[in-house]
Formats: sequence, structure tokens, C-alpha cells
Amino acid sequence: MSLKNTIDWIRTPSRHALWRRIERSSLASRLIRGAFWSLAGTLASRCLGLAASISAARILGKVTMGELGIIQSTVGMFSAFAGMGLGLAATKHIAEYQAKDRALAGETIGMLSVISWTSGLLMTLVMIGVSPWLARHNLAAPQLATPMRIGSFLLLFGVINGVQTGVLSGFEAFRSIARVNLIAGLANFPLMLGGAYWWGLRGAVFALVASLAINCILNFFAVRREAAKAGVNITFKHLHRHRNLIWTFGLPGMLSGAISGPVGWITSMTLVKQPGGYAEMGIFNATGSWFQLVVFLPNLLAQVLLPILSSYAAKNDGRGLNRALVLATWTNVIVVFPIIAIGCALSRFIMGLYGPGFAEGWPVLALTLVSAGVLTIQGPITDRLVATSKMWAYFFAHIVWGIFFIGTAFLWVPAHGGVGLALARLAGYVANGLWVLGFIWWHLGQSSSKSIGKAPSVLEPISR
Repeated sequence: MSLKNTIDWIRTPSRHALWRRIERSSLASRLIRGAFWSLAGTLASRCLGLAASISAARILGKVTMGELGIIQSTVGMFSAFAGMGLGLAATKHIAEYQAKDRALAGETIGMLSVISWTSGLLMTLVMIGVSPWLARHNLAAPQLATPMRIGSFLLLFGVINGVQTGVLSGFEAFRSIARVNLIAGLANFPLMLGGAYWWGLRGAVFALVASLAINCILNFFAVRREAAKAGVNITFKHLHRHRNLIWTFGLPGMLSGAISGPVGWITSMTLVKQPGGYAEMGIFNATGSWFQLVVFLPNLLAQVLLPILSSYAAKNDGRGLNRALVLATWTNVIVVFPIIAIGCALSRFIMGLYGPGFAEGWPVLALTLVSAGVLTIQGPITDRLVATSKMWAYFFAHIVWGIFFIGTAFLWVPAHGGVGLALARLAGYVANGLWVLGFIWWHLGQSSSKSIGKAPSVLEPISR
């Protein structure tokens, strides 16, 4: 198509009418504006991260990449107990409070900041203390003790960063998030390459810690700038008034995370204990960047979607809630399908880029891409559980996912190695999605039967 034809296509009356319709729609304009800024910053960050991962893999090799993967998995297990679902809590409650009660919003930010620093520091110290024992007894790799201690700081900065990003999402400050992600991504690329080249595994782990610390510092200033813009005064007073948030939101969020981390760690351990397990783990870990590539656009949309869903839920606007879910789900399908199709077709070539021995892992990449697609399509429905405070249902969804992931991993990993682990992850996501859909269907039916002649409520408390 020529440039003139392209311009004529853009300028047709039907295109102008479509754009005017989008501008008139508050929901569509909020989604597009937020997604655009999130995409602008994160696309460059993810591409740099992918390039850094490929370069680091070529420097470190399959076995060392597998060691890096098991360190990240171990950090994730401990992070589950420190995170407590605080990022989700920040997004939901700041989105609700910033317009109707700015003082409450400022107190919520202060409370979540205190909790994130306290829980993050505590669990970091615990991980530093137990790292030698884990490396020696569970991993049968005593040489990983020092890299694991370095990696424990990923836990601290990860928890803090999760709350900071959640607060910015609650303010719908996606331009600020994009700016921070871009700068942190630019810093990560040279740090990872330099660390892996000069100091091997320790250098790669330190590079991850340093880039995440930079992210936290930038987010610190961004949160205060956006709070001041919204007229919210961040305070650490009256924190006791918000303790109920911990039990109704933080506890099920923590339990959900407490499932995610150990499940990932147990399934990874199942693989590395097999003959040649660390080499298989290296292939599996290498495909993680492509998993993130598929889910990052839907995750950006979810970051935009959650505060919108929370605002609709606060108004008891079931119609707006459902419209947002349908729009987000179809957007995810349109975005991820071409990426998955192209990635699967080129999977052998892509894995060959990682160096000798990686090309044989192309089935792991194909299954990883399909798993990411299943996860993204069900994402908006899971966001509905969070937005409507169905956090205990969110927790039970994690239980279903964990049972299927671990159970199928024990069956398939001994026979199929990394392919078996990738297939088990896919089974877990399918089971999780079916459970969430079933719960939503059942809950709406229960609400309809209790309210004849009224729109189904999305805010009825679930049975615990």
C-alpha cells in the first residue's frame, strides 16, 4: 500500500466516525489513554529485557541460566509471604478513595508503605539466613548460597515496587509508570550484560537487584508527585483505622501469593532433580522472556482495567463493569493471537538464537506461548474478582491452579523434562480459568435469584 493510499485510508469518514465514537466513550478513552502510555514505556523495557536475556544466556550457558532461574524461583517463593497482595490492594483502594475521600487515600498509601517495608525487610533477612541451608540440602548446589543471598534483595525491592506501582495505577498515572519502566529497562540492559560477562552468575543476579532498586527510587518520587497532583497528602497517622483492609484484602492476597511462590518452586525443583535437570531448567528459564513478551500487553491493559473496574464496582454499576470486561477480553485476544501464532511457527529458530543446545527446546517455547495466551484471555475475568473484593474466590482460584500444576508436573516432568513442566503449567492455567468462569456464572445466578427485577449485583459478599 502506498503512502497516499494509507493516508486516504486513515482519513475516510468511517475512520473519523469511529474515532469520534471512541472519544465520546469514557470507558474506551480511559482504556486507550492508559494503555498507550503503559505501552510506550514498557515496550522498550521488555525488548531490552529480552535482548539482555538472550545475550546473558549466550554468555552464561544453559546450566548457569538454569541456576539463575532457580534463584529467581526461590526469591518468588519468599516474596509470596511478604507481598500480601499489597499491590492489588493499593490499586483498588486508591482508585476508590482518591475522588471521594482524599484523606483516606493518603492514609492508605502510608499504611501500605509501612507494611511493604516491614514485611519486605523481614522476609529478606529470613532468606539471607536460610540461603546456605537451601543451597546445600534442597538444591544440592552449595555454590549457589552467595548468589541466593544477593538475590534476596530482589524480594525487598520487589515488594516495595509492587505497592508503588499499584498506587500509581490507582491514580491512573500510566504516563509516570511508562517513564519509570523505560528508564529502568535502559539501565537493566548494560547492567545485565556487564554483570554476566565480568562476574558470571553473581554479576547477573546483582544486575537484577540493581535495576529493580533503580525502579523503586524512581517510583518513590513518582508516587509523591502524582499524590500532590491529586491533592492527596501521604500520611502515616491513623494507620490502625485500616487494619480491616489487611484481613479482608491482604490476608487472601498473601495466601494467594503463598500458593504461587511455593508451587513455582516445587515444580522447578521437580525438574532440576531429574538427570540433566539444570540444563532443562536453562531452556525453560530462557522461554520465560517470551512468556513475558506475550503477557506484557494484556498485563498493561489489566493495570489500566483494574482501577476502572474498581470505580464501577464502587458505584455498583454492573453494566459498566461488564462492558469493560467484554472490551478488555476481546482486546487481549486480538493482541496475543498473532504473537502466539508467529512465535510457535518460528520457535525452533528463536530458541537457536540462545546458543548451542537451546534449539532442541522449541516445544517448550511453543507450550509456553500457548500458556501465556490462556492466561491473558482469562485475565480480565480474574480482575473482576479483585475489583469486586472477591479476594477469597481469588485465593481458591490459586488453589485450583496449584493443585493441577503440581499434580501434572509430578506425572509429566520425569518422562518429558522441560516439555512436561511447560505442559503442566498450561494445565494449571486452563483449570484456573474454568474455575473462575464457573464461579462468576454461579455468583451472578445467585445474585439474580435474590433480586427479581433488579440488575444482578456484583458486590454481594461471597461465603468464606
